[in-house]
This record gives sequence, C-alpha cells and structure tokens, in this order.
Amino acid sequence: MKDIENYLEKEKVDVLLATAKACNFRDYLMLRILWRTGMRVSELLSIRPQDLEAHNQVINITKAKGNKQRRVMLDTETFSMLSDYISTKNTLCRDLFLPFQAYGHGSS
Repeated sequence: MKDIENYLEKEKVDVLLATAKACNFRDYLMLRILWRTGMRVSELLSIRPQDLEAHNQVINITKAKGNKQRRVMLDTETFSMLSDYISTKNTLCRDLFLPFQAYGHGSS
C-alpha cells in the first residue's frame, strides 16, 4: 500500500479552491472537478461537451489511463457550474479547458 502521509487536508483544499475562485473561474472549476472526482489532469483536459450526460450528471472519460474509457459522477452543484461554463464557451466539439494559456504569455 502506498504511503498517503503527504496529502492535502480538507481545510487546505478549501483555501486553494477559494483562492482559485477569486482569481479565475475556469481554474476554480478545473480544481473543483479534480477534487470532487479524483480524475487525472490529462482526463480533465480532454473533456468535451459531448462527454457530459446531463440526465445523470456523469462525465464520460474517453481518454483514461491505458487508453481506456470510464465514467465519473459529479455532484449537482459542480455539474451545474460545468454546464454553465460550457454554455458561456459556446463550443460543441473542442476541448473545454484548452488551450491552456500560461500567465504572462499570449495576447494582451
């Protein structure tokens, strides 16, 4: 069994989420989804709008570890936030969280 000595306690995660929420909603949503589902960053970055099942609040992960597929459930509030984010992006097929722009780079 792996040593799980160095993990973030809930209070530290709450501070991290609050800080992200104050800075950038997309980053907050990404961290919240990672925290709530346990999915990998690579899985999160490959989510597309068509991967969501609204009727049961599930994300279909089509590019999971080992090139497998899996499904993860989201809580109602997080799924609603993700749905709202999708509607503001006005996108149907591209990745939701890409391109990922580093701070201090890109157009101003």
